[in-house]
Amino acid sequence: MAGRSSFLPRRWRLSFRVTVVGMFLIVTAMTALAAVALQYHFSAQMASESALSSYRQVAGRTGDYLVAMDRNAKSTLRLLAAEFDAQNDSLASHKTLSLFATVLRGHASFYAVYLGFPNGDLYDLINLDSGPNVRRRLLALPQDRWALMTISNVGGKRVRRYAYYDQHFRLRSTRTEASTFHATARP
Repeated sequence: MAGRSSFLPRRWRLSFRVTVVGMFLIVTAMTALAAVALQYHFSAQMASESALSSYRQVAGRTGDYLVAMDRNAKSTLRLLAAEFDAQNDSLASHKTLSLFATVLRGHASFYAVYLGFPNGDLYDLINLDSGPNVRRRLLALPQDRWALMTISNVGGKRVRRYAYYDQHFRLRSTRTEASTFHATARP
């Protein structure tokens, strides 16, 4: 027992060189793993911040666009109110249709111009060229350009009437259906 300098049998002993190289490899692997983890963390954080910044910019531009559209709609309504007097003008008059159509032609983003009345009646001129599904949804034909929807009481019942006009405001056809819509119940 005098010749033994270690508690481990000879086959388990490692030389100094193998121990240093092994430790070097372990430390290098841990350093590389830490570097990759930090790189991933900071890259993910930077990507999140970039996406958030981009979303904020889009939201800001969208908000600005909506505010401008709202301002545009309000000024258009003020002009319409100045031109239109419901007491002295028949709703079905050519003057009213022409006035509403002028507004819709000048504002491609507008779907319709409508008036609601305290008794729940509605007068709505719809631009059939305002979207790809508008004609289909309103059962309009390709030669139709405008749809005038009115909702009123007829014989004690709510009735919705559609009148379809061509581009020169010549009446092409009409249809009626029952309705429960009340203009004062709109949000």
